Amino acid sequence: MATIKDIARKLNISVSTVSYALNDGPRKVPDEVKARVLQTAEELGYRPNRVARSLKQGRSNTIGVAAEHTITDFYLGFFHHHALNGVLSECEEEGLDVLVFSQVKARRDKGQLDELMDGRADGILIISPVPHSAAVAELRGQKFPHVTISGDASAETVNSGVDNSAGVRKALSHLADLGHSSIGYLSSSDDTIDGLERDLAVHQIAKELNLDLRPEWVFPGSFTQEGGSEAAEAMLQLDHFPTAVFGANDESAFGFVHRLHEAGVSVPQDISVIGFDNASHARWAVPALTTIQQPVDEIARSAVRSLARLIRGEEAFSTRFAPRLIVRGSTGPPRSSLEVKRAR
Repeated sequence: MATIKDIARKLNISVSTVSYALNDGPRKVPDEVKARVLQTAEELGYRPNRVARSLKQGRSNTIGVAAEHTITDFYLGFFHHHALNGVLSECEEEGLDVLVFSQVKARRDKGQLDELMDGRADGILIISPVPHSAAVAELRGQKFPHVTISGDASAETVNSGVDNSAGVRKALSHLADLGHSSIGYLSSSDDTIDGLERDLAVHQIAKELNLDLRPEWVFPGSFTQEGGSEAAEAMLQLDHFPTAVFGANDESAFGFVHRLHEAGVSVPQDISVIGFDNASHARWAVPALTTIQQPVDEIARSAVRSLARLIRGEEAFSTRFAPRLIVRGSTGPPRSSLEVKRAR
């Protein structure tokens, strides 16, 4: 592979002149000389040494993406899959490469988080950090450029995420407007900040709206279809049902509806169900799922732009995105009775 020295030797000019021509500086090179350098570089098949350039510039033009969770298929879930896709799309616009760090929890447990800051990446995006994240605290303490996606909006770290409280209010208000007064809830996974915020908001807002949210109607949905199915099975053992159920995310709502269908409980005729996310397959569910849409692509793109500003030494701020109610076929008015008897 040709080098800068090969170009300089062929043109009988200095190596520094070739370097200035290829890198647009720091010294000005006459246009005629620059044109000859570029033409010769192409003829010889010259390719720039990105590592050497990074060392010289002090930047890698690469950002890291990391997640502390170790669950199987983490990036295949709707939110994380689309967040990563948004990151990749915006990095294409910003001219940045992406390096995925897959051993964050192991590094944290071994006290080796400094490996995230070893020069391979100019900054780090943490997707859905755990509450009180040690990784985020370490990055903040080292003043290393970093941004969280769906992190703690009250922390000093720049965060990009949805307004979970506003989303819960839209969901419960929709049910109340339909005439529901008794509701159930498929709670979240307690190791995500989004989940904790939704869990807290549900109880507060249900009380404000005078909705009956009984303790026995709160089930661990765990952000998964399996969790939603298990929640439905638990509800089917009760003597009385709520007339509507809110899932902390769409996946748990999908599992819940599926199990109800197996048991002969009709949605929304017997029970209305609403989710949170607007997952790509929500419109194709049977019935199509009413849900709260969060703009995952915008959230991820905003996080990349904020990180790019921090890397350049500029100021960046947290962004809270407004959710939107998407009404489909899984919600409707309650039956005349406020409680639906268990299907037999």
